[in-house]
Amino acid sequence: MSRRLIRYLVLVLLWLALPSPLWASSPAEEPAEVARQALGRLTRMVEEGRPFGPQDAAWLSGLQESLGRATMSVPDPDRPGATRILDTRLTPERLNAFPDSARVLRDTLATVLEATDNPPRIRQLGEIHVPVHNHELGEFLKPTYGASSFRALFEKARQMGIFALKIDSETGLASTSGVSSSENPEMSERQWVTDTIRTGEYKRKAEPAGWRRALLTLARFYTNPTEQAAFDRAIADPDTYRQGGPEEGVAHIFYPQTLQRDPDWFNNQRLESHGLALGALVQALTAGMVHQEPWGFADSEAVDDRILKTIANLTAYFVALDYPSAPSAGNWEETPFPGGLTWDTEAIRSGLALVRDFMANPAYDANPEVVRVRQRLLEQPHGALLGRTAELDRWIEAGSRRVRRTFLAESPGHREMDSSLVFLASSSGTLADDPRLDVALNLELLGTLERALVREDGMIRYAPFTLVLQDGTQVRSPDSYLTMNYHIAIDREGRINLEWKRILDEFGSKDASDPAVFAARASLSTSDREAEWFMVSDLARGYVRQAMKILDSLEGRQPSRDERALLDRAWAGATRNLNRGYARVTGSGGGLKSNGVPAPAAAVPEAWQYVSRLPSGSARVPGANTPLAWAQVSLWGASGEFLAGLERLEAAGLLP
Repeated sequence: MSRRLIRYLVLVLLWLALPSPLWASSPAEEPAEVARQALGRLTRMVEEGRPFGPQDAAWLSGLQESLGRATMSVPDPDRPGATRILDTRLTPERLNAFPDSARVLRDTLATVLEATDNPPRIRQLGEIHVPVHNHELGEFLKPTYGASSFRALFEKARQMGIFALKIDSETGLASTSGVSSSENPEMSERQWVTDTIRTGEYKRKAEPAGWRRALLTLARFYTNPTEQAAFDRAIADPDTYRQGGPEEGVAHIFYPQTLQRDPDWFNNQRLESHGLALGALVQALTAGMVHQEPWGFADSEAVDDRILKTIANLTAYFVALDYPSAPSAGNWEETPFPGGLTWDTEAIRSGLALVRDFMANPAYDANPEVVRVRQRLLEQPHGALLGRTAELDRWIEAGSRRVRRTFLAESPGHREMDSSLVFLASSSGTLADDPRLDVALNLELLGTLERALVREDGMIRYAPFTLVLQDGTQVRSPDSYLTMNYHIAIDREGRINLEWKRILDEFGSKDASDPAVFAARASLSTSDREAEWFMVSDLARGYVRQAMKILDSLEGRQPSRDERALLDRAWAGATRNLNRGYARVTGSGGGLKSNGVPAPAAAVPEAWQYVSRLPSGSARVPGANTPLAWAQVSLWGASGEFLAGLERLEAAGLLP
């Protein structure tokens, strides 16, 4: 995105603060009825493939009077102080000049009518009130569960196909999203490292051999010449990463067909992806050779050298970068923040701990397959570090200290309240040496995130924060990705506006690593209308893990009053948020997504997104990326752990 375009987009936003021009309303018909009539005409036009003509002028004029605007005033980037008037009329001539305008208007009106005609059904489930979108599934939701009742819910969800993934038999990779390539090529054709690892827990159980293929595919990507050069450059001179732009570093997105990075994506500073990848690769070694798990690599011959090269590369990369303080864009791959991110640090620390365990655990010394693979790892170009146990220990401890110090702030002093922190509570790390204090601190973290970020249909990615640009300008930024009307031609004031659509299309799911681009996109957002994401199921998993820590510590005895209080608090949080996770599943039939495309039945959305309603207000509909594989596995994994926890608590007579 050019600097001139960035400047224009920033300037155009000033218009939003100006008084709006007056527009006429239609005294004869309600806006929703006008929209319905126009939708019928537009649907026929799209089916016939015809352009707008003189015969459309009258009804387009009525549509503009009721729902449109005639002009849009914006600052002129070519003449400082001057104003440019943009024509936003719905005339046949102008619409024919806008790409695919009939389809855009059809999808826009269909989406706002979907939001208008289908108010959510709010249901009380214990202490929470949530919209339950799938009423068939909703019959199984309860304020509290025993093992039998939750097993019935979990099985019903499985039968409905809620957890079904689309897995490529050759690469072993799960499709990032269930959307078609024609609908969203960015999400359907590219592969994210994080999403690949996040779907691994499902694939390990459903298709063990496929998971091994997926890991090899990742290793083939990581060792291609472009990424190997990125590793070598950063390891030899870490300042190229730490002081360079966001294009420096190893990529976290690639095309499965070519195993090459996306050349149009210029943000390569998402470190948590690589931390997760390191952990998954090493875990497969230990799982197969030590624990005989079918999804692991059974012996040295089963391990491709590219997997070992990737493990050595990643380990050396993190150490060279001083990972607890290395700049990173984190889960949301937007602008990188200096000083390191808390969750990124823990993702990497966990991976390094698994490396250390495989290389130096004396319990494995008599295992000939482990010994062979250890030697092969040491022989890799960057493999010597793996044999320096004391050095690995220092780096693991450095990561642990960082996480314990900043566990309530993802990017201290920058963007602190971020849902990425939820993953700390289900990681292998601890927040304190004392087990009870560790649980208490994790519950403090989960409760803080829940109060700050959870909404009716999910969890917003982060709380609004202040972004400082290079010139010192401070910009207040909510989460602007998938903001209200993100995919349709409706502006922030609820008016049909193709120019607004044109501006938002400049962003899409694109690189926002440049702070100016990020700020421009943030200025397009609508306050308190952030997309509501799927991570409530990760909240539930975090709460389950804390309950199980208490149960493990009891060793058969009855809990003390304090332990009982922690256990009850954790289990209530798990139940509350797992219900939220199931409540946000789409309905069993019909409905549209935020881009006007039919919503799949019984699917887990990446996010529920806001769109305008008629005659005013807004409502949430399933987001464009429905279903999202990571979201599906998040709910599946949390459900499995919740059910196992229920069975243990019932057996111990400790179910709250």
